[in-house]
Amino acid sequence: MASDDSNWVIISDGQGNRAFEKNGASGSVNIRGTSVNIPSTATGGFNIFNTAEQTTNTEKGFMRFNSNVLEVGYDFGGTGTFAKPARFGSAATATSGMNRYLQTQAQTPFFSYYFGGTGLPGFIMDIGGNGALQGNNVNQGAVSVTPTIAQTGGASYKALWIAPYEASTGNSGNNMLIEAGTTSAANGGGTFTRLFAVDNTGIARATSFANLSTINNAHIQMLANGTSISRNIADANAALTLNQANAASTGNILSMQLNGTVKAYFTTQGHLGTNRIAHTVDANNAAINLNANGLSFTRNVNDVNPVVTVDQLNASSTGLLQKWSLAGTTVAGLDKSGNMSLSGQITVYEAPTAPNHVVRKAELDSKINLSAYINITTGTTLTVSQFGANGQLDVYVNATAAPVTVTLPTAVAMAGYQVNIIKTDATTNAVTIQGASGVNINQSATYVLPSVGAKAAIKSNATQYWVF
Repeated sequence: MASDDSNWVIISDGQGNRAFEKNGASGSVNIRGTSVNIPSTATGGFNIFNTAEQTTNTEKGFMRFNSNVLEVGYDFGGTGTFAKPARFGSAATATSGMNRYLQTQAQTPFFSYYFGGTGLPGFIMDIGGNGALQGNNVNQGAVSVTPTIAQTGGASYKALWIAPYEASTGNSGNNMLIEAGTTSAANGGGTFTRLFAVDNTGIARATSFANLSTINNAHIQMLANGTSISRNIADANAALTLNQANAASTGNILSMQLNGTVKAYFTTQGHLGTNRIAHTVDANNAAINLNANGLSFTRNVNDVNPVVTVDQLNASSTGLLQKWSLAGTTVAGLDKSGNMSLSGQITVYEAPTAPNHVVRKAELDSKINLSAYINITTGTTLTVSQFGANGQLDVYVNATAAPVTVTLPTAVAMAGYQVNIIKTDATTNAVTIQGASGVNINQSATYVLPSVGAKAAIKSNATQYWVF
């Protein structure tokens, strides 16, 4: 049923009236109630308004062609100051608003995706499937972020921002801000192999990181058996450089720890701190122990090799092979000819408690050999300066012409020394040995060597002489 109402043709279908404007713009049809305007030209498009008069507080939606491009969206209209948001999506019911939609607007953010709440497994958005990338000799991608940046002043930008709000999370411990890898089947099926990920605690996970140009320049691998750093270039560059760029820093350049306890470190002065340096294969082969009570070299192998070898490889060197110093002052040295210099004395121990043989520099100065001996034919008084560097003196007595008396050094001076006296002639002239200042020998005033070959090894305990 149709009737006239001023400028409108009203059509009733029994369920409601529909009014069409008789005097609308040329080539257009205005439908009252729905506020639809359809221009006559093919390029004019299709407009829909939220008010019938299309003027007061009017909002305008459109679907139109722009050259050969179809445009659907929101446009300026009426007294509106800017285009309102436009949504494209789906509603939960026939009469409800959209709960999952893509929204565009004239203000930031210009594009937003709203998905509503869901407890379903899976992803909010999926890009892929159906063999989407099938190019030949081309470079293709699923997603591209390529904004043109032309900022000034104190501006900054984020090409991609990932910032979920965690109202609550599950207890799986597998919460990833980014997770990248490959699957063994199409459409995300099969087995997923993770290659890179960043979890919600900020930990980045990957099997390796490499130089952008070539993996040979620098390569860090995070393997199941540990981390390795490698470089495969024949040049003078280091595989790893640690640089503390602030010269005022008082911290270590490198600290190596076991369960939070420092085991080794490098200081800003280039000092290595550790308690042991050992052979790479077996610490029994060689180890340098940096103990609280001093430095020790150890070797625990049953072979002919020495514990320590000091080798000056340049035969023209004029420096010492080894030098020992006290507060910067040299106290001993060993040169390349094997000559050893001392500023003190050599003490020989037969027991760990006290030295029982002492060789002093003054005595060494008068000795060529460690052992010393003399031949005598007349009475002689011995002195400790005649003894060898080993603390001994061999006395060969020829009493052919007449009996000979040998007088020992004082018991105090001879402590730690030994004199060996032997009669070398076959006459009956005796060789008599006596102590200095009347000190006894074996608790007797003298000790006699009566015949050829008779001998005595005599020592002193600083109070008396004794024959061994």
